[in-house]
Amino acid sequence: MRDADAAIALTGGGGRHAAPVGAMLAGDADPTRRPEPLVRIRALSVFEGVVYHSWCVDPSQPCRPTLEVEALLRPGDADSGPLLLPVADYVVMAGGREVAEPCLRELEAKGRITTYLDVPHLVFPTWTRVVPEER
Repeated sequence: MRDADAAIALTGGGGRHAAPVGAMLAGDADPTRRPEPLVRIRALSVFEGVVYHSWCVDPSQPCRPTLEVEALLRPGDADSGPLLLPVADYVVMAGGREVAEPCLRELEAKGRITTYLDVPHLVFPTWTRVVPEER
């Protein structure tokens, strides 16, 4: 099975939507608990809610993707809903099909995969703005 076939098989629903994420509630914070490692994805260009260029900053935990945005954002690029990353890009950054497929199943169960313009995308309802360091 090709990466795209796996992504399409795991993709549910249609259209862009804001999916709930396992957000931490105020009472859940435990200062003694170490934060779980995450796969950190850096978005370099975003247009109308879709990430077009990105790279993997830290691939240590592919089933816990987080998005950092280091891109010039204009009105309409990131203010009208969640940001979307094509699943095919995620599969490569996660380490290939064997690594990504179980993660995609988990993400699908959490409502983190959608179809936009007939392409499966990973949904990021929250993300972090990153300001590049000046040299």
